[in-house]
Amino acid sequence: MNEMHAVVGFLPDAAAKAAAQGHPKTALEVRLDQGSDEMHVSIQPGDVIGVLLGPSQKGETAVQVLVKPDAKLNTVTRGTAADLLLKPIRDPGLFRLRPPVNVIYYDPRLVQKLVDLNRESLKQG
Repeated sequence: MNEMHAVVGFLPDAAAKAAAQGHPKTALEVRLDQGSDEMHVSIQPGDVIGVLLGPSQKGETAVQVLVKPDAKLNTVTRGTAADLLLKPIRDPGLFRLRPPVNVIYYDPRLVQKLVDLNRESLKQG
């Protein structure tokens, strides 16, 4: 093997120690920035070859998670839409509190009768 693939980041101390002692039972969520959960890489247990530990600070241990060359990794970025520079979708059908659209169908031959009934109800007040 000429090269090794690794994800470098941070894990909580307990998770890092457990992962370094053997293959993890659940997916590892390696934080890319210490103390921040905004970005992490999720690695499935079957894709982990080994975990190398670095220094620990503030409850997090620096790790190198060695992965198989064909490992499927999920990168997750969390944040607000404004932080991620997402563009708003201008589709009124996606808004929860849009005004209702009412459509009334009637027989054109009954228009005059409808107008007359409306006038009578207005007069009666």
